[in-house]
This record gives sequence, C-alpha cells and structure tokens, in this order.
Amino acid sequence: MKIGYQALGCYGTRLFLNNPEKHPRKQLLEAMRRKHCDKIYVDSLNGPKHIGYIVAREWFTIREIHDWQG
Repeated sequence: MKIGYQALGCYGTRLFLNNPEKHPRKQLLEAMRRKHCDKIYVDSLNGPKHIGYIVAREWFTIREIHDWQG
C-alpha cells in the first residue's frame, strides 16, 4: 500500500509528501511555496524516463513510499 512520496533535493533537502491521493508535483510546489516547476528526465534503455522536478533552482527526485511487508 502506498503511503505517500519523498522528494530528495540535490542540496540535501528531504520533503515527505504524505498524501498519496494528491499528485506529488502539486504537493512539492505547495511545500516549496512555488507555482512553477520543470520536469527532469533520465535516459534509459527504453527511452527517456521522468524522475522528478526542478523547483526554485533545486533538483528533486520523487520516490514512492510503501508499507513494508516483511
């Protein structure tokens, strides 16, 4: 079960976006008090893959947080 998202910034910023119902982009913009962001892509074997956003000159990689079933 998905709990939410974690945004990891290039300068060490860690934001926990705890509402899995909301899109992580919207939560990230609210947390940073901004209205605009750009997407970050990385090259993979299957073509470009979207991995995060640039907000206020900081790169954020978005990761999903799930319950651990151990």
